[in-house]
Amino acid sequence: NLVYADLKKSGLSPEAKKTASQAEHENPLYVRAYQIYEEERKREQWITFDDMLLMGWELLVSFPDLCDFIQQSYDMVLVDEFQDLNLSQYEMLGIIVEKHKNYMAIGDDDQCIYEWRGASPRFILGFEKHYKSKVYTISDNFRCTAQQTMLANSVISCNKKRYKKLLNLTKGFDGNTYIEKFKNDSEMSKALFGRVKDLLQNGESIDEIAILIRLYSQTAFLEAEMIEHNMAYDVVGSVPFYERSELTVLFKYLAWAMQEKEIALNGLPLDMRQRDRYVERFKSIINKPRRYVSNIMIDEICNQAMGTGVSILDVLKARLDSFKRGTKHKMSSFIKFSNQLIKRVNSDSTASNVISWLIKDIDYEKFLLEVSGVRETGMTKVQTVEVLRQFAENRGNCKQFLDYIVHLSTARRRMGTENRLKIMTLYRAKGLEWMHVFIPNVNIGVIPFGFSKKEVANTKRVDELEAERRLFYVGITRSKMNLYLYQTKDSAPSNFLTEVAADKVLENSKQIEGWLAGKTVFAHNELIDLSMKLKIFNLDRYFKLWARFEPPFVANAQNALKHLPVVFDSVDPKDTQSLIESSRLAQKVSSSYFSDGLAVLKESLNLSVKNSDIDSLKKSALRIQNKADQFEGFLDSCEIAEEFDFDEDKLIECFVELGWVESDYSNVTIKGSKAGGIIQNSSKEIAWNPKVVTNAELVDIVTFKKPRDISEFISTTKLAATFGIDDYQLFEYLEKLGWILKHGIRYVLTSVGDSKGGKYRKGQKNKRTIVWPPEITSEEAFIDF
Repeated sequence: NLVYADLKKSGLSPEAKKTASQAEHENPLYVRAYQIYEEERKREQWITFDDMLLMGWELLVSFPDLCDFIQQSYDMVLVDEFQDLNLSQYEMLGIIVEKHKNYMAIGDDDQCIYEWRGASPRFILGFEKHYKSKVYTISDNFRCTAQQTMLANSVISCNKKRYKKLLNLTKGFDGNTYIEKFKNDSEMSKALFGRVKDLLQNGESIDEIAILIRLYSQTAFLEAEMIEHNMAYDVVGSVPFYERSELTVLFKYLAWAMQEKEIALNGLPLDMRQRDRYVERFKSIINKPRRYVSNIMIDEICNQAMGTGVSILDVLKARLDSFKRGTKHKMSSFIKFSNQLIKRVNSDSTASNVISWLIKDIDYEKFLLEVSGVRETGMTKVQTVEVLRQFAENRGNCKQFLDYIVHLSTARRRMGTENRLKIMTLYRAKGLEWMHVFIPNVNIGVIPFGFSKKEVANTKRVDELEAERRLFYVGITRSKMNLYLYQTKDSAPSNFLTEVAADKVLENSKQIEGWLAGKTVFAHNELIDLSMKLKIFNLDRYFKLWARFEPPFVANAQNALKHLPVVFDSVDPKDTQSLIESSRLAQKVSSSYFSDGLAVLKESLNLSVKNSDIDSLKKSALRIQNKADQFEGFLDSCEIAEEFDFDEDKLIECFVELGWVESDYSNVTIKGSKAGGIIQNSSKEIAWNPKVVTNAELVDIVTFKKPRDISEFISTTKLAATFGIDDYQLFEYLEKLGWILKHGIRYVLTSVGDSKGGKYRKGQKNKRTIVWPPEITSEEAFIDF
């Protein structure tokens, strides 16, 4: 990224310095380390890959003759995988094509996932404007089947900073995507192994199966499951979890504490290998975290212990008074800590509890973050340590747990080197493909990494979230047949799935698959659904070019099309239930999705339908929709409560008191409607849903099914007093619902547009009472309403 250790001393021209930048880090030691590295590199005349990029750019901007020669050497430039370019590459290419601009960039901004090594989607997204270029979209996907393609399109469409494009299906509907939930990592790993075993027993090649992880910390339970069942595997790009440096330090703490107690009781072992391990463990832990004990002093302490045949801790205690004050304090603290550790390690305490205490006591997580130059690296190590604590649960005390770790290590070494199951990060999976792909821990905190449930809504971190979504998109599109998305119930499911209603996307795929196979006969309303889904899920190109239609499907479509022009002819706009049910269909018919999708079906299946019939259908849909719109938003206590500052619970109580709804404390339903509820108290939202209400029920609700004193029908004064609501607020509220109209200073109970109105009585000063007379509750009034 053209970031210099010391920009002032770089020798760059003022113009070049505008492109380059000075290295910065929250820890200034990293900048200083970079400077020392550069001094040493230049002294030894080393050139790394990064230096090739930086020096290439330097040569072009510093030597005009050389730059001119390079520019004349190329008549045209084509760059593949353009989304992976970093700044130095982008700038060099820009210089090379400066004179002729014969420049072609091929790439996919949705697959820009290497930001950690300098890539940025801004280069490919800005290319069109910068070079005034023409864009060709090549989006046919020849790898994935329908469920992966439809899900991938839904997921990536949530990103804002991207070219608006969608994958086109070519492979059909054979494959599956499974979203499964498990109690915890242990149960998930067992299920994953079981599915892999089944695939292998059914003749699948292990080379066609991959487990794609976001973090290396995810592998602990997976690896243990593989080892226990003697399944050879590789964690590509990393060592097995029990060999990772952040964990081996903790293992050495535990092992040293056990050895320290044994030596304190029985003296140093005769076996020199055990002595060497004892010393090596002490040297590994004494400055992790930093205790600033010099290597010279550490060697002195170890040599004295070996020479006198006593434990290291005994040497420290004996020498404590001879240390300088600062060192004495550090050593005194270490002795106290060690005594506590020895006591816990050699007790019956579980390994999980001891490890938890150890991590907290030495502030290990803070140390890991401090010594990791890149924050994500530190957070990954912290997560690995947390997984270790969970992994230690139900695995006995410290000795038993360490024995188990040794067992895993020994068992894995005995495995063969051929036919290993691949476990790799999503980053490493880019460009690769398998028949069966597993992505575990599709939960917030892992996918996306570094986010909590609340933080996914943080607008300041949109770029980070979009980068994580691109990474998940790459993972989804690695599968050629089956994709397994596994979640655990102990953390929130990934917002990447919930925000697109992934389950519904997959259900739609299955439904379309059934229609295409001719398994189900579909009516005119389903033909409308199919037409819409062709456009919603970007399947029009598949239908035109790639689909092979079964005869039953074509026959079903032709039959449904015949009945399409008269779909609304039987709808009675005075029948509330019929009206609302048909309005949903009218909304679909009115949408451009339906028109465009039907055109695709006509072309793909060579169907015949008159344009005049479709125009007539749309006019009928508009008429139905206008009638149905009167019921939309009829009762929404959230909005009303917010606008008039009502207490939502009190408002629900108010509706119950009026008799419009009834409540069993968990659900609130339209009174008299056995067909179901309209609200959940937990959401505090009441939405009047006329589909479950007949005209008779509507009349019953308003008239309260007399007998009742008409003067108590609706008494706003009484209600206001009962629920602590201001009289005038309640009047405004009833007016907003349309149950009363305001004529000047008078409130009149009326149906909309009915000037006759209802009865209005004025009592004492500032006390108003509204009475709803039964005579205006006719069906005609409700239709108008």
